[in-house]
Amino acid sequence: MKIFIFNSDEYQDYLSDLINYYLIKSNHEIYTNYIPEFLFNDYKDINSLYGKGFTLYGKLDSALKEEIKVITDGSIASYLLDNNFDLIIFASVRRSFKEKNIEKEYLNEILSKTKASKLIAIDGEDDNLILENIAKQIKYYKRELLPKNLDIAHPISFSFPEFFLNNKNLDIRKKTNILAPMDPRFLNSYIFDEESYFTQYANSIFATTTKKNGWDCLRHYEIIASGCLPYFPQIEEKPETIMKNYPANLQKDINKTFEKIILNASNIDSVENLNLIKNSKTKILNRAIKKMSKMNILENNLNRLQTYVDGMSEWFNDYGKSNIYVELLE
Repeated sequence: MKIFIFNSDEYQDYLSDLINYYLIKSNHEIYTNYIPEFLFNDYKDINSLYGKGFTLYGKLDSALKEEIKVITDGSIASYLLDNNFDLIIFASVRRSFKEKNIEKEYLNEILSKTKASKLIAIDGEDDNLILENIAKQIKYYKRELLPKNLDIAHPISFSFPEFFLNNKNLDIRKKTNILAPMDPRFLNSYIFDEESYFTQYANSIFATTTKKNGWDCLRHYEIIASGCLPYFPQIEEKPETIMKNYPANLQKDINKTFEKIILNASNIDSVENLNLIKNSKTKILNRAIKKMSKMNILENNLNRLQTYVDGMSEWFNDYGKSNIYVELLE
């Protein structure tokens, strides 16, 4: 297949970058207007990138750049129209290229002169906005897609680079932490380099993840890829059209088990009770011993937790890796 990836030359775009990864590693004939240099292992300043460049950046063999045809001279629109591409993918349709709006300066001209069936628009922005005029004319994929727009746009999600071999541990009995120290709600937990980041997830039974600007987040996939179980508060509020294939029911079960083990007052003494130490050290010591004897709640749930890990791993292999973007070519 002869594919043109129309990229933005702005800052990182996780969804666009993941799609570039998948297509560059495929056997298709790839052309582009711009190669995101930070995808390749000869990029010199990975740590300056968003998220310290973890997971996505500096991973591809730089030799792959030689197989990509870059069009920089003359009119890109004319080139696209004259060279009979099977597919033209606008990987960041709401961004710019050479400080020109991609939709207004490039896509509209190409759309007026070629078959709409050859064009695909990708919108990976965190918001719920879409370019309705474009979505009504060509295949439009939106990451944070609301149900009201399902008639004109298609859902699409982040993923995990299928070729990236991160640290992982799928055996629940080999975990050393109940809860991973990395917590996105606390800036002081952002202390890891990439290897230790994945290691602390691999060593943990649970890790907290949350909705931030959008529901979809690369962190969800990093946790699952490590063999760790995400604790995802408010998952029941997620619209069905966002992260459409995410195993929401399984996640709700994991949340309940996490709360039973970690948050239940019968397992963890309250601050009020601990304050009683001042008045009755013996009483509190006896209470603590009784509490400790009840902590076998974790041991009693190990088989269930292993089932959750296995279920998440199965989902990850089917829907969580970047080979899901094969749907764009169908």
